[in-house]
Formats: sequence, C-alpha cells, structure tokens
Amino acid sequence: MSKPYGDYEIERGLLALASENGVASRAVKLLKGDGVKIPPRTLEKWRTHTHRDRYERVRAEVLPKVRQESAQEHRQLERRQLELAAKLTERLKGEVETMTSKDAIQALGKADIGTGIHAEKAQLLDGEATHRPERSATEIIRALKARGFDVEGSAVELPAEALPEAA
Repeated sequence: MSKPYGDYEIERGLLALASENGVASRAVKLLKGDGVKIPPRTLEKWRTHTHRDRYERVRAEVLPKVRQESAQEHRQLERRQLELAAKLTERLKGEVETMTSKDAIQALGKADIGTGIHAEKAQLLDGEATHRPERSATEIIRALKARGFDVEGSAVELPAEALPEAA
C-alpha cells in the first residue's frame, strides 16, 4: 500500500523532478535536503502516470529557468577556464625553456578545450546556434523543395560586398 502524499509533497516532488530533468534519483537527493522523503519509484510513477499532466506543466515552467541558470554557470566556468588559460600562458612563458613541448602543449590545450566546451554549452542552453552551416541560396531552395515547399523563382548568389551591413 502506498503512502498518501499531500498536495505540498506532490508539488515539491514534481518540482524537484522537473529541476532534475526527470531523473528521480537526483530529485530524491534534492528533496532530502528539504526534509521531504519520497521514494524514486513514487516520483517516477507520478511523472509517467499519476500526475503526468501536472508534471508537464511544472516542467514547462521550470525548464527554461533551469536552462538559464545552467547557462549562467557554464558562462562562469568559461570565464574561469579563460582566466586559467591566461595564467598558464603567463606561467609557461617563464617555464617554457625548461618544459617539454609535450607538457606545454597538453597544459594549454586542456585549458583551451575546457573554455570551448563551456562556451558552447552556454550558447546551447541560451538557445543560440552552436553550429552555423554555410549554404548557398541554391542549396537552400533545393532543401526546401525536397521537404515539399513550393518554391518558385531562382536564386542569385551575391558577393559579400553587395550585401548590406548587419545591424
């Protein structure tokens, strides 16, 4: 027999689930910190059956906030990685004569990779494009036609100098 939960526990459980992207085991830990005890199986049942519609409403409300907070955290990590890369670069200037090339390349490369990862993750969470494919007008028209769009006319590729400046 399952334990009856009040509206407060259900709301907190669904909120924790949404905050943890539907992962019940992580939501349980979050709830435990607030003194609320709900087993992961119960949370999973609420998410998929008992309170599915309510969970989706909470999730729709919470998810943009969670993504925004996560993007901010990644931006902070990106800045720290950039600072670390700058400090390592300065340090390596003094040690470059005694360091092996392999060590210098590895230290700087790892810092640069971390910076790139956090920059891209923050862009993704902020809803910015992380991949910007270059396509000609002809390729775009061909792709639209392949998807069933009725595209009339023709495309002319303009040189970059002929395009208006971006605002």
